[in-house]
Amino acid sequence: MKLGKWAVISPPLFYLFLFFLIPFLFAFKISLADKKPTLRATKQLVTAGGD
Repeated sequence: MKLGKWAVISPPLFYLFLFFLIPFLFAFKISLADKKPTLRATKQLVTAGGD
């Protein structure tokens, strides 16, 4: 009886866990992404105003 119970409960439970974990996987992927150096707009204004 216990095996039949898990056979009924496991598909919806797996579906819920899968869609619960997807946002965490995106956040983890973003945290591991390479950070590109950017030039700030304020630095450009200061440099242009100094001339």
